[in-house]
Amino acid sequence: MIRTSPSIRAIALEHFKGRYAAAQKQARDMGESWPGDPANENLRLWLAIALAAGVGRDLPREVCAAIEVKCLFPVGARYLPTADRIAREHAWKGELARARDVALAKSEQRPRNIRAEQRARDLVILADALGAPPIDWSRAAQAGVPDADMAQKWGIAA
Repeated sequence: MIRTSPSIRAIALEHFKGRYAAAQKQARDMGESWPGDPANENLRLWLAIALAAGVGRDLPREVCAAIEVKCLFPVGARYLPTADRIAREHAWKGELARARDVALAKSEQRPRNIRAEQRARDLVILADALGAPPIDWSRAAQAGVPDADMAQKWGIAA
């Protein structure tokens, strides 16, 4: 079950916008030689995550224009597609789980980095709200933190 709230939408929007800006910068920096497909696939997954979180028209204007679906009735009406029209649910949930696990590991590697810890907390909240798969503790353990210690710190069952 997907639960959305203003904070869930804000977290999803922030992560989508960050990835969108990075993809745009990479495209500008590399010009015509940029192999955009892998980045576009990842960005599409984050677009699906944002839509599943209920972001809607808060997405960048050019993104909304690119994905809008025109209606036959009422004439001229437009709507944004649902997440499942952008990417398969298991794919975007898998990407969200991967990002959460990596963020948890990075926050443990840099314990005094408040931004890394906030990013990890945000992704834990978002992943939980959108029903992403459980934490892959092997990814988190790469940071050298035992499962039980990490689970206790983050308030998550190991």
